[in-house]
Formats: sequence, C-alpha cells, structure tokens
Amino acid sequence: MNTIVRYTYRKHEKLKSRKQIGALFLQGKKLHQFPLKTWFRISEGSGAILAGVGASKKSLRLAHQRNRAKRLIREAFRLSKPALQQSLLSMNKDLEIFWLYNTADVLKFDDVLAAMEKSISKLIVTIRENN
Repeated sequence: MNTIVRYTYRKHEKLKSRKQIGALFLQGKKLHQFPLKTWFRISEGSGAILAGVGASKKSLRLAHQRNRAKRLIREAFRLSKPALQQSLLSMNKDLEIFWLYNTADVLKFDDVLAAMEKSISKLIVTIRENN
C-alpha cells in the first residue's frame, strides 16, 4: 500500500486574514530558529494547517529581496510540510503558523530549508509536550 506524499501549498492553506494574523501574534506562541521567527497557535481539529510568511522592511530594505526571502520560506515549507501534517493528524490538532524572515541578508535556499526543518522539528516537540 503506497501512500503518495503531496508537496503542495495551496490557496486554502494560506493564512491571509489580517484578523487571524493579528490574533496569532497576540495569542500565539513564538519560536526562534535563525533566520526565522515562528508564531503558532494550536487548536483541536482535523490536522489542517494555515501558514503565512513575511519579511521585514526594516531588515530587508529592497522589495525584490523581501520577495525572494518570502519565496524561499514558502518553498522550504512546501517541502517540509508532510512531516508536520502527519504529526498534526496523529494528534488531532489544527495549526495556524506564521514565519517571519529575520536577517539583513538573503540566504541560500539550503540554509533556509535547514532552518525550516529545525523549526518544524522544534514545533512538533512543543506540540507533543503540550498535548
């Protein structure tokens, strides 16, 4: 029995509402994994993930640098998402998560992917401890 792993990040999985993002920043918990700051909020549910990304204008002054940083985060999340989703499904939890790129240099994709994987592994451990 082969299960197909889908590496997607579709529109219905994106966190876009200003109200939801604001509530996440106020009520959510925070993790740091250079160059990413992660805010997250866990609730009971069916394993759904709403994710958002951002890059600070204070640290990356040029728009094309901010856009590049956000593209890197989205791609790293897309590739790392299946492990997180499996953990959430096994614990019957939903997750709202927001990553903020927090350095003045645009790093290479391998560095961002490694940081994303570490961030997700920290997040899974935190969710299991609070379960």
